[in-house]
Amino acid sequence: MAFPPRPVLTVGSPLDSTDVQQLDDYLAALTPLYTVTVADQTKTNNTMTNATNLSLPLVASARYRMVGLFWVSGGSVGDIKIGQTVPSGMTGYWTCHGPDLPVTSTFAALFYGGNTDFSLSSPLGLIGTTTIQLFVYDANIITTNAGTYQIQFAQSTTDGTAATMRSGSDLSAWRVA
Repeated sequence: MAFPPRPVLTVGSPLDSTDVQQLDDYLAALTPLYTVTVADQTKTNNTMTNATNLSLPLVASARYRMVGLFWVSGGSVGDIKIGQTVPSGMTGYWTCHGPDLPVTSTFAALFYGGNTDFSLSSPLGLIGTTTIQLFVYDANIITTNAGTYQIQFAQSTTDGTAATMRSGSDLSAWRVA
């Protein structure tokens, strides 16, 4: 679906149903998408699973700018990995910024690597169960088909101390073309 053209309205002229529909389509395309987690979700294995509430519906043939703020915690042995499932045919770039592996202190090196393969996940370090960390997810994507963009997570290495995606983690998308 192409980005709707900006409606041309004339001052002082009444709006007809076509004007209203064009204006509605244009404003809907400009409205950012947003979702937030409402409860903690834990994982004690390295099998990727959907992060509850961290998914957004995307339209076909569109460009999006996405940002996620993920509040996470867990053991420094299991760590965490962040990934996604996406609509087929999608292209673009993504990354998740957080402590690089292995984490040996609260001043770990940060991981900044970007990726064009949306089937991969990003392994990141966790400091420990009592430390809540903020990971920043960033993507610039072009859809071919409509579908759901779903954030996933798991432990990097299976460990008895759960990796937790915390309540208040969020995902936003702005359609830019």
